Amino acid sequence: MAIKASRKINTLLKTSSIINSTFIDIYAISSIICSSIAIGTR
Repeated sequence: MAIKASRKINTLLKTSSIINSTFIDIYAISSIICSSIAIGTR
């Protein structure tokens, strides 16, 4: 039981870390786009 639970927790942590990294990538890309638009409108 404990081994199964730890495996489930490990998979959840892996998926959450992947989701977090993709969110960070999206945030970085959107911030770069916004900054380039701000520079272009000046």
